[in-house]
Amino acid sequence: MFRLSVLIIGLALVVSGCNSRQIGLTGSGPIQLGPEIYGQYLEYLDSNPIVFSVSADGRTGWHAYTCKQTICRPDINHLKQISVQSCEIRAGKYMDNEDVVCKVYDVNGRIVWDQSGPPVVK
Repeated sequence: MFRLSVLIIGLALVVSGCNSRQIGLTGSGPIQLGPEIYGQYLEYLDSNPIVFSVSADGRTGWHAYTCKQTICRPDINHLKQISVQSCEIRAGKYMDNEDVVCKVYDVNGRIVWDQSGPPVVK
């Protein structure tokens, strides 16, 4: 019984740790996509969408994963992290634009950005 309890507690800690890394990846607050990023978003929707991330201002950066680029049954949480990081690199976060923040906008063709939530902050 003791071993079973330890196993259950250990499993719970592992699962909760995985979920805590995902907190904060999805965007919230008012956003309007700029024309270039909106065009990229439409292309993403036509390409077996998986994850689309954008900068909080809707104009500075974006990154998309589709089934054409990766396996169609991906580790979605891993792709969210990579998409956000790639968006920030594209927007210049690590070169000249340290204030840029990217968040997940869409998952599997469904907008997950919470427009009514608090604005994204650095």
